[in-house]
Amino acid sequence: MIKLFQLVPDLYWVVVYAFMFLVVSTNVMATRAEIDKPTLEYKIKSTYLFNFIKYVEWPERRLNSAPQNSLIIGVVGECRFGNALNFFAGKTVKGKSVVIKKINDMYKMEECHILFFSSSESKNIKRYIRFLKSKATLTIGESTGFINQGGIIEFVINQGVVNFKFNLDIAKKEGFVVSSKLLKIAKEVKGK
Repeated sequence: MIKLFQLVPDLYWVVVYAFMFLVVSTNVMATRAEIDKPTLEYKIKSTYLFNFIKYVEWPERRLNSAPQNSLIIGVVGECRFGNALNFFAGKTVKGKSVVIKKINDMYKMEECHILFFSSSESKNIKRYIRFLKSKATLTIGESTGFINQGGIIEFVINQGVVNFKFNLDIAKKEGFVVSSKLLKIAKEVKGK
């Protein structure tokens, strides 16, 4: 009996390569799906980011400087939000349309009303905060000691619960008016 692969020797390699391609492409698609799938922690953090807008008033000069009546949330560093932040893109808050941007250039930070600094940027925080001084940007980070380096909001996780610390001194210096409701739910408020 003559085997198919003996008749067409190249068919064997075509089948092998097709199978390898199928395995690799399936793994790539699964990996991509995992990247887009945020963890519960980052779903909660994205909800906080959006809701901070409701409880913080920017100086009028800063809100009026936004292009096309938008409120821009920028993410600096490794983005672990997956598609969680995109849920809020286009939503209207305080008459402004929310725009989400990945920021790779320090000079693009000036465009943002809110900047989230990933823990992957912890070594650069002091430089970024100095750059943003007096620009009325709500700075939010997840690195330990973020508010002690001049940031305004620091996410903290205690026993699996996401909460935040608030640096009221810096917020006031930047011209923000902060709702007492927001400060009441903060784990810690610096500069009461």
